[in-house]
Amino acid sequence: YDQNQEAVAAYDEVELLVDTPTTWVPLEEFHRNEMHAIYSLTFPRQAAVAEDIRYELLPHLEVTAIYSAPHELVDTVRDIYPEMRLHAIQGQLVQQAAQREQKIRRSGPCMHADQCGEGVFLYAIKDRQLVFASTFPCTAGGDGLYHLLNTWQMLKFDRQTHTCVLHPSFHSIKDKVTQFIKKVELCE
Repeated sequence: YDQNQEAVAAYDEVELLVDTPTTWVPLEEFHRNEMHAIYSLTFPRQAAVAEDIRYELLPHLEVTAIYSAPHELVDTVRDIYPEMRLHAIQGQLVQQAAQREQKIRRSGPCMHADQCGEGVFLYAIKDRQLVFASTFPCTAGGDGLYHLLNTWQMLKFDRQTHTCVLHPSFHSIKDKVTQFIKKVELCE
């Protein structure tokens, strides 16, 4: 019984969150045997092999998240923590937001803006379903605001009645967002 085994025994649960590009497929359209083709079509520049492609069912949102996780990393962590659970970080963000929306009994559509790597992760929930999720690169100061407002308009969200939730990394643009969207909330 060495020190490493003692450290491993200290954890009851281990979850590994991966921050890789994620695509979303409605549950009724999802087929495991098509995951690699869908991922490769959506992210042609990603060098993901079939054994790196993973999925996570989000049944309460009626969607499946398809993402990649390097099998070498997953195998290494599973060697130490065999019961480890693997998740796409974007899937976890969406699930937490949906649970929050349900808890506060929000009626009407809601868009969330969150940090994702060097970009903004925008996702919208309407009638307890994920209706939009995408990550946009932010290379200049106003990119996050531009993508948020463009997506808002594309989804035909109402500026007066629908809600925009800004996660911590976007709190600084609240004043600018409220010039265009009346109901803006800060999420901790």
